[in-house]
Amino acid sequence: MAHALRERLAWYANRLKAMSVPEVAWRVQQKALQKSEKFRFGKRVNVADVLLYPDLNDSKFAKAVLKGEICFDANAVIPEENITYMCQDKSAATATDTSDASTPDIPHSLWPDEWAYSLRYKQRDDIGDARLAWEGHRHFEWPRLALATASDYNCLHKLQLKFDAYASRNPMLFGIGWVSVMEVAIRATQWIYTAAILNHTGKSAGKETDASIRQRLQTGLLTGAANMISYVVRHRSRYSSANNHLLVELSAIALAGVAFSHEPWIKLAIAELERELPRQFSGDGVNLESSLHYHAFASEAYMHTALLLERAKRNIPESIYKAIEPMARFVQASMASGNLALEFGDADCGKLIDLTGIGFNYYKYILQLASVICGEQRFTDLDDTEPTVRFLTTGEKRRKASMAGLKEIPSCLTFNASPRKDDNPESGYTFLRSNDRKILIGIDHAPFGFGSIAAHAHADMLSFQLFENGRPVLTDGGTYLYHCNLTDRNLRRSEIMHNTVTLYGHPQGYMRGAFLWGKRGHSAMLHGSTQENGIINLQLKADMADGTPLYRDMTFNTADCKLSITDTLFSSDDITTFLVAPGLDVKICGNNAYFGNWHLESDKGKMHTETITVGTEYGKLATATAIRITGRTKQCKTTLAHKETDKHE
Repeated sequence: MAHALRERLAWYANRLKAMSVPEVAWRVQQKALQKSEKFRFGKRVNVADVLLYPDLNDSKFAKAVLKGEICFDANAVIPEENITYMCQDKSAATATDTSDASTPDIPHSLWPDEWAYSLRYKQRDDIGDARLAWEGHRHFEWPRLALATASDYNCLHKLQLKFDAYASRNPMLFGIGWVSVMEVAIRATQWIYTAAILNHTGKSAGKETDASIRQRLQTGLLTGAANMISYVVRHRSRYSSANNHLLVELSAIALAGVAFSHEPWIKLAIAELERELPRQFSGDGVNLESSLHYHAFASEAYMHTALLLERAKRNIPESIYKAIEPMARFVQASMASGNLALEFGDADCGKLIDLTGIGFNYYKYILQLASVICGEQRFTDLDDTEPTVRFLTTGEKRRKASMAGLKEIPSCLTFNASPRKDDNPESGYTFLRSNDRKILIGIDHAPFGFGSIAAHAHADMLSFQLFENGRPVLTDGGTYLYHCNLTDRNLRRSEIMHNTVTLYGHPQGYMRGAFLWGKRGHSAMLHGSTQENGIINLQLKADMADGTPLYRDMTFNTADCKLSITDTLFSSDDITTFLVAPGLDVKICGNNAYFGNWHLESDKGKMHTETITVGTEYGKLATATAIRITGRTKQCKTTLAHKETDKHE
């Protein structure tokens, strides 16, 4: 008990160190606001009954509701032609799954029905991970059900039952679904889209009772969404937590502003999205969270807003429009195949909307959205367009994008991932590709996380991953759970679970909480060159949290795919790690290891294997093999040679 209290106090102390004076003042203001909300909503208020905030009191929507009518801009939310197309097109209808693609493993009933601000949700090993529970509160399946009502009236009644049950069981600010402001924003987004779809599909409804159900559902969905957005506006994430959460919240605010024709929300969202763009993305368009997944998630918020403004016949700010291409370029460079990406940092399968259901290809969807927005250049194939893309974009723009040329990715491409105020073009990510494009290597020499807390960063400086024919060969520990088993969370973020060097007694950074890093190091590429014969040379350096340097030189032959790594080590206890992907057997013979089509050779030291688990996706683990090399000092060379066989083809 005393130990737990000390750890908690230490967390508060470290978190306070990461805050600026304005943030402390803002958090005090938030506490006062929460106290007033307990007085207003503590008696369990249904979020969908009436408007709970004054924001929309004089709006056409509020006046229409009083008359038993509905008034909102459904066509600006989503054009009727898009819904008509999706309902008529058989391939779209087939691909759109009305089931919930991400049903949480943790039943809602296990979470306490408590006031959200008092609910303890972190490290609840007795219940499970809050992130999995939140998934069920996002309601991604509701717009899919609304689409299905065009041909299946049973789906309308199913949606009504879901809505009534949720609204009655989850009153304002009670339960796990209200703990995170971003979760509220994502839920409000689904409710607004669902209402717009019902509005369009209802025009062909034949039964009077169905029309009545549709109107009641739309009124409840929009009332609830308006209340949730009013709440989000007042509690939106700021300061040291102003990362992807804030961008998603602003995207939802913009959507609601357009739906309800409420100009203050639109102006607020656009102004803050423009302000956050240079704060959260590098000059090369890379999100500063040190995570491909969160790069895509943050990019999706900007893409949604750009498409929304276009649908509402408003100008897209030039800064946002110009940012879409480099955002997409980084995702495209990270793709090992049309289905799989090479990911660094945290990843939790988060998204803003999912009209596809089971089998949703998130990164391809992001690249397709960007292709349609940019128009003049394509980042992926558009022949098999994700239903979610068909929902958000017009057929004309998709046809134009499909005729654009595919953006080419060179054999060596480096992205600056440093904050613009630092503007270090050598601190970022480098992607290497073989001449035949069968081999992809991604190298992390990026800054150690975003902002004062570096929430989603891993201790993966100078680590790399390798893919062959679109499949992982050398992977990393991935992400398993955020809010459970802190020991495992820390393990997966550590050096030992990445293809890098663990310097004994010199960590890359100090973990202070599940989403909090203390003092941490930094890395960069000192030199990079490509010879005429296609051999690429990179000289990399990382300074540990205490300033101890780690040097790693890498040479890649784009013709024969041979990779040579030279590390400068200090102690025989330093560990060089290579994590072999699940499904590949490893055989050790002295200082040689064989797996798949690859041969790993160390010039000295002792090589051994260790059975581990890696996070293949959020909440899922798979057994893999770690190759550890110890007993080496000074300059140590490791060679990874490729020999084509049909054993693993």
